[in-house]
Amino acid sequence: MIKKVIGLDVSSSCVGFSVFNYDKSGIQLLRVGHIKPPDAKRGSIIYRVFEYVKELRKLLSTEKPDAVSIENFASGFSSGRTTAKTIVILATFNSITQMIVLESLGYEAEMLAVSTIRSVISKHLGAKSVSKEEMLDVITKQFSSQWKPRITRNGTIGSESLDESDGIAAAWAYCLLHQKD
Repeated sequence: MIKKVIGLDVSSSCVGFSVFNYDKSGIQLLRVGHIKPPDAKRGSIIYRVFEYVKELRKLLSTEKPDAVSIENFASGFSSGRTTAKTIVILATFNSITQMIVLESLGYEAEMLAVSTIRSVISKHLGAKSVSKEEMLDVITKQFSSQWKPRITRNGTIGSESLDESDGIAAAWAYCLLHQKD
């Protein structure tokens, strides 16, 4: 039986998502995109979350997934690189996302640690551990016919593409973990 999963990379600036179908015989990327909550200059955290939730609900009601996989933001922070305020905002967006998934779909999202996502994908590819820096290239090569990162006018990769890539990785890892279920 074919199942559908949405993968999410949740943050307060851009939520990357992907939609996959999978069954015992294969995995197929259907859709990739992102939701951009209003930035801090445009409103309070409550307003930003409110606007994000409207878009998340639309995605969930349109796609009607059998599962939602979220990259677990709390699986590691670099010392001195993340402020307490940033962690609180990330926790807010992630908690609200989990609540909306439960409310809208009747089940909890599966949280996958970044290390689990990388390990599962590396094992599937028969490769050494894929680093954070290598993941975008791995995703781009694996899904080149369905998705390409956006290149800015400056020739750099658009930040939304990095979030989308992480959303792809979260769903792909979920499919690999549950494909034989």
